Amino acid sequence: SEVYIRASELEDFLGSGNAGFISSLTNLWDNPPYYTDRFKNSKSLYIPNPTVNMLGGATTTTFANIFSASIIGQGMLSRMLLIHGRGQRMKLTIPPPLPPQLKLLILENLRAVRTSINGPMTLTPVAYEALDDIYNSNYEIADSRFASYFSRRLDHLLKLCIVIAASELTTEIDEEIVLLANTILTYTELGFSEALGEFGKSKSSEVTNIVQDLS
Repeated sequence: SEVYIRASELEDFLGSGNAGFISSLTNLWDNPPYYTDRFKNSKSLYIPNPTVNMLGGATTTTFANIFSASIIGQGMLSRMLLIHGRGQRMKLTIPPPLPPQLKLLILENLRAVRTSINGPMTLTPVAYEALDDIYNSNYEIADSRFASYFSRRLDHLLKLCIVIAASELTTEIDEEIVLLANTILTYTELGFSEALGEFGKSKSSEVTNIVQDLS
């Protein structure tokens, strides 16, 4: 029931304005105990503990094609981290291959994660206090388009803590891991607005968001 989606062109996978598919994917994203559906002239579909991960690439233009104004309200964007590529950092006519020693180190680490990391992740008391302080802080992105994102930020932070802990071959999340995860996430959030460009932004959007918060 676990699936990892890798789409170098996200529009090829999600389609253009495919509200039905994105809605289904949004439901699966929350990892419900089970997912059921029934198609015409076929047996019922039953997926226990569906677990979906996705890595996809898109330009601001194709992103706007995928997520129309009506689709944005479904909540899929609050479940995604928008990583903005700020362009070329250096020019390499033909990029050199990864050094064999580094490639071997990465493969060995991934193999160790797969074989040695089992069971639930745990939080140290100090790590819990750090998460609690971060969760109750007033930090926000100064862009009304990401207002709903902050209702799910803790989920993203916890997932990142799990990834870092696993890469360090431990199932215990300590304060150092929490602070590293929050630093990475905060830095990533600085590029959210650039990732969307002007898509979904209007002169009145900031005022509208303030009115909604006060009502």
